[in-house]
Amino acid sequence: MRLKRIAEKIVVEIEDYGIGIPKTEVEHIFQSFYRATNTREYSGYGVGLALSAKILKIYNATIEIATEVNIHTKFMISFDEYKVLTKHSYNQGDFQVL
Repeated sequence: MRLKRIAEKIVVEIEDYGIGIPKTEVEHIFQSFYRATNTREYSGYGVGLALSAKILKIYNATIEIATEVNIHTKFMISFDEYKVLTKHSYNQGDFQVL
């Protein structure tokens, strides 16, 4: 996990080096109960990403995905800096929830 400041955005990057997501299925992964075809042998219900996307939408965040099957998946979540800073205090580059 990485936290970056890029221009007027706060970007959280979350990356894993697991099974990846088939490119033809990326557009569906935020649908409730959707599970990629390569996840059948793993437990889960397809709720986590859908719920996360709904929560992030409340904060006007955008989500980008970079993925390759059997290599990695990276989620880049961007927040407008001004909107983030009006909800949180900002000290020397660290966020502290009030």
